[in-house]
Amino acid sequence: MSSLQSRYSSFKLEGPDFRLSVGGHGAGAADLAAGVAVAGDPLTAFADTAFSAPDRDRDASERGHCAQKYRSGWWFASCGASNLNGINHNSAEAPRARGIVFTDEDHPFTYSYAGATMLIRSTSAK
Repeated sequence: MSSLQSRYSSFKLEGPDFRLSVGGHGAGAADLAAGVAVAGDPLTAFADTAFSAPDRDRDASERGHCAQKYRSGWWFASCGASNLNGINHNSAEAPRARGIVFTDEDHPFTYSYAGATMLIRSTSAK
């Protein structure tokens, strides 16, 4: 498989801590008709989570500072499920959640993608 897509009908960052608001995960009819492979939905679990960076611990984890542990910034709730800013290990296997991770039923925490692109477009002028 060359690529996966995960679409959301709403994606918003709010406030000085870039708190994530996301909803409406799924594929559109055109995607399904075109045979687009749709990824799982690990972002919804991070709704209302602040962006955490190696120099700014804003995650809710009791197990430590997720952004330092995984060496990247992301919306970490308790250090799992996704991290598109993870390290490219040039391998599909990576230490637990330390790669480019977007988990679903086919891709566990140890699966690391070769790369990731996040595309966001405005749907209103609000």
